[in-house]
Amino acid sequence: MRNGIINILFYIIATGVASAVDIVAPYVHNYAKVGQGTLTFAFIKIYDATLYAPYGVWDKAKPFALTLEYAVRISGEKIAHQTVTEMQNQGFKHTATLDNWYAQMVRIFPNVDKNISLTGIYTQSGNTVFFRNTQNIGSIDDPRFGKWFFNIWLGQDTRVPKLRNQLLGE
Repeated sequence: MRNGIINILFYIIATGVASAVDIVAPYVHNYAKVGQGTLTFAFIKIYDATLYAPYGVWDKAKPFALTLEYAVRISGEKIAHQTVTEMQNQGFKHTATLDNWYAQMVRIFPNVDKNISLTGIYTQSGNTVFFRNTQNIGSIDDPRFGKWFFNIWLGQDTRVPKLRNQLLGE
């Protein structure tokens, strides 16, 4: 009985890893982890973040993936709203475009809870594809969106420079 439980646990872990590999590999060839870090707010862990890029070297002009594994419950609408706020803080001011992106994000982003991951993948064509755990939940096909979205974490003017440095392996 004990061996059966161990085998089942091993299968769950092994297939979870294989599935995670399957979502990034088609978009980011030869990907490896660049870095990882944790976002906290008022001593509360919000999520763990991990950045993947070809051969573990990030280049904003090449495909890459950013995974956020949440530790708290947040609505998809709140994630979309905060994303727009962060884009504005980064300097993007075109209201009609932000409204369009917000509407798309509200349709794409699910509510999250502990141990739910959202992965954003910046593709070769400049689109951004999103996954909830291993399920494709949608994409935003505007290269400007990808630039501003990922700048939230990876841009020079990010509000979370410590996390940026961790993600970039610095």
